[in-house]
Amino acid sequence: MGYRIINVSQEFRAQFEAREGLEGPFFYDGNQVLYYCPKEGKYLNPQTDMFLTYAEYEIFSAKA
Repeated sequence: MGYRIINVSQEFRAQFEAREGLEGPFFYDGNQVLYYCPKEGKYLNPQTDMFLTYAEYEIFSAKA
């Protein structure tokens, strides 16, 4: 497994803070953000306020 460093502006990063009960925020290319909910076992997209299944997360993270 690898990783890469992405450039996220401070203004965009400031819009997303830590949320109680969630891990993150995790930033992806294209100004995409996700939080992980260990209780649900799913990722939360704060821009749509919807949970993603792991399969949807894989598609999401592959695009980013």
